[in-house]
Parts: sequence; structure tokens; C-alpha cells
Amino acid sequence: MDGSERIEKDSSCLVEDTCGCSCCHHEGVEEEADEGVWYKSSEFYEILIGAVLFAAAQLIALYMPAYQLPLLIVSYLILGKEVLLNAGRNILKGHVFDENFLMSIATLGAFAIAEYPEAAGVMLFFRIGEFFEERAANKSRRQ
Repeated sequence: MDGSERIEKDSSCLVEDTCGCSCCHHEGVEEEADEGVWYKSSEFYEILIGAVLFAAAQLIALYMPAYQLPLLIVSYLILGKEVLLNAGRNILKGHVFDENFLMSIATLGAFAIAEYPEAAGVMLFFRIGEFFEERAANKSRRQ
């Protein structure tokens, strides 16, 4: 079918496709296409940038230790922004002891005792774990 042909819209179908029609034969096409685009999510890029900054901080500590702390702080803020915000929101709702709150306490505690690489590293691995958990759950739902 070329682009000039138009399929008549079926009002009972809610699936929209790129061709502009709403018909049932397109059901599932969007889900199959989304399966391979995990690397296009903003969460993936946040984790990637945070991981690169964390690795750079670890390498730079060998030659220029004064630059390690700023890189670790930026890495932590990029990686931990959502976790810290979710912990704050959940505290206001009365849900204190969830995973976001506990991760926030653990990493802020690491900062308090001057274990900066530990804080950024724990947040990095937590975010990587959450990313893969979400992908697995989404894939399971689609199956």
C-alpha cells in the first residue's frame, strides 16, 4: 500500500499508527517497535552521563584529586535527582520507609562521612538496577 491510499477509520479501534488510520490490523505494531528503543529514553541518558562522570572522577582522582569531588557531586545530582525528589514527595504523603527514602538516607549519609565515591557509586548502581527492573517489567507486561 503506498502513501496515497487511505484506510477507512474504524471508530471502535483506539490504536493510532503512523499512517494516520485507526484500524485494528495495526494493533501491536507500536509495542513491537518500542521494544528496541530503550536507548532513546531520557532515563538511559541520565544514567549514561552519570556513569561517565563517575568513571571520570575515579580516573581523575589518580592524577588531579582536587577535581574528583566536583565530578562526583555532579554525577550524584544527575543520578539521584529523581530518587531524592520521589523520597521527598513520598515523605509528604506519609510513605516514609520506601526504597527512595532509604537510598537517599544511605547516600546522603555517605556524603556526610566524606565517602563521596561510595555515595555516587551506590546511586549509580541503584539507578542501573531500577532501569533494568523497569525494562523487564514492561517486557513482561507486553508478553
